[in-house]
Amino acid sequence: MFFSQLERRAILTMANGMIQADGKVDKNEIKTTFQWLLGLGFDASDFQQENLDPAQALGIISNLSLDEKKVVTSLLYHIMISDGNIDEKEQAFLDLTAVLCKLPNMTKGDVITTLEQLRDGLI
Repeated sequence: MFFSQLERRAILTMANGMIQADGKVDKNEIKTTFQWLLGLGFDASDFQQENLDPAQALGIISNLSLDEKKVVTSLLYHIMISDGNIDEKEQAFLDLTAVLCKLPNMTKGDVITTLEQLRDGLI
């Protein structure tokens, strides 16, 4: 799956938002984020870019394809659960992002399927 430079910055902006949503930066959230983004082809230069304005990031993500939105949803979901605690602020961040960006409603099974499809190069 290919994301443009601007899309990468938008995704990273939203990932950083999820990491900070509960007011605590957990090392597992950071590790999960790096693993996901490296798996999507992000490189060191992507991590050195400044975050976008959140409204701009939301606008960019809302214009992604359905498969790309599934990837973003799965990423945010994994960040949220990676510290072993789903904080209500993290859930609210995901819920609001989903509404504003028209992200697909995904179950845990949908997230696993998306991961498998990414791994197998199907999306």
